[in-house]
Amino acid sequence: MHTKQLTVLFVFLLFVTSAYSQIVRTVTKAPDHDGPRYITVQAAVDAAGPNDIVEIIDLSVYEEQVTIDSTKGGLTIRSLNPTSRQKPVIKWQDVTNRAPLTAQAAQVPGNRSTFEECGALRILRAANVTIDGIRISGKY
Repeated sequence: MHTKQLTVLFVFLLFVTSAYSQIVRTVTKAPDHDGPRYITVQAAVDAAGPNDIVEIIDLSVYEEQVTIDSTKGGLTIRSLNPTSRQKPVIKWQDVTNRAPLTAQAAQVPGNRSTFEECGALRILRAANVTIDGIRISGKY
């Protein structure tokens, strides 16, 4: 092969491998965990790129609101053992955006909170997001 052909092949292979590479970002509250870790799910999501994996390796309750935006397409959030009956929990209860409190209040225009405001796990215009083996809760 000529040098020009090798250069084109190298650039193509570099593009293909970077487009399909995945980084696993570990989340755990365990202080004795060896290796890099995140102690919140949102911190791992923020650091993740498209197609990365955020893996929660403990069974802790993560009291936080997690937002996945459109820059995180293909992201996977999973537990270490997705088929287990015991699962890590993302738990969030919005105490600011609490309207409407009654069915009558829900009929008043502009008196509705939206999922984008108060959901425990918010996926905002991100494609191909997978959640596997995580329990999501909006109640304390």
